[in-house]
Amino acid sequence: SGETRRALLDHPASTLAYVSCNPATLARDLQDLVSRFTLTSVTPLDMFPQTAEIEVIAVLTAPAR
Repeated sequence: SGETRRALLDHPASTLAYVSCNPATLARDLQDLVSRFTLTSVTPLDMFPQTAEIEVIAVLTAPAR
């Protein structure tokens, strides 16, 4: 949600691991999050073999303050 994205952007965390089962919402949220964090890795996980479903773990890091 927009409220959650704003809270993450305001949080002093240096690393964020974002787990998503929906690539469209992941892409939407990353558009906002990269204003403060750098996307450092994206890992797809096939947790449900022989289905079209895929999980994605995106790791973001913030620059040193």
